[in-house]
Amino acid sequence: MAQLLHLSDALRCLLGGTVQGTNHAFSRAWLAGQRGWPPVRAGGWLPLPAALARESMDPRTDHASWIAWQGTFRYSLASACARATPRVWEVHRLYAVQGGTSGELLEALTAHAGQQGAERLFLRMVEGDPLAAEVRASQFLPSFSEVLLVGEGRSSPPQKPGPFRPREARDEHAIFQLYSAATPTAVRQSLGMTLDQWRDASECHPRQREEWVAEQDGKLCVWAALDWRGRGYDARLMVHPDCPELLAQAVERALRRSARYTWLVPEYQEPLVRLLTARGFREAGRYTMLMKATTARVKHPSLAPVEA
Repeated sequence: MAQLLHLSDALRCLLGGTVQGTNHAFSRAWLAGQRGWPPVRAGGWLPLPAALARESMDPRTDHASWIAWQGTFRYSLASACARATPRVWEVHRLYAVQGGTSGELLEALTAHAGQQGAERLFLRMVEGDPLAAEVRASQFLPSFSEVLLVGEGRSSPPQKPGPFRPREARDEHAIFQLYSAATPTAVRQSLGMTLDQWRDASECHPRQREEWVAEQDGKLCVWAALDWRGRGYDARLMVHPDCPELLAQAVERALRRSARYTWLVPEYQEPLVRLLTARGFREAGRYTMLMKATTARVKHPSLAPVEA
């Protein structure tokens, strides 16, 4: 039976517990090579039992782990934490085996997150994961696919800023409009159709972040972010479909440091995948993002305007 993780469970794990299976949930931070708890913060890596002990003593309500014991020391586990706000959570651990307790754990975790105000839960899995059928049976539905590309940047001398400038607080709505123009409707239905929904679903990032944008003809056409994850940069990029000529310039600017880069690129950004592959980046995996609604979404009378 699944139960909320308590300190006694964590101590039981430390005293010889054996987790069942491997982890089937992958956060962006994990894929970028960052370890530790919480999954978005920099810090030293902790073995799973020690991480669970630390989490069980954390009084915050923006994360939770549910555990299911099989016998005295074998266990399965599911963990999740809030993204940008408590209205959206992401599963970042799912240790289970086929035919085991994954469905029970996810149902319990979903109910718990809903009690904390969550409206949506996300879960990223390896494409073709054999556990995916059981996860889908728990009403986690595929939203979009991603390809993970890994490569190296090249140190280059300072260049003229060109059309790029640092992102400012006043740019948020323009970035949302860019997101609306560059993201298929089917994907926006899970990530967010309104400004508030999009903001809630934003994946958390570390404090060491560099963001910049570019405008053309009075319209914001590029947004990029570089997050330092301790072992390299986790890069993100959006380019307006009306400004494809800025894609190569944006990538060149992003890769100007001699460091390791990871790009988790949605399948619908195929031009970016081709460009990075041509730059020598190698594919390190393919993933499927799944989403489950925990409550009926509230329809706001006034929605943020988007581009037609």
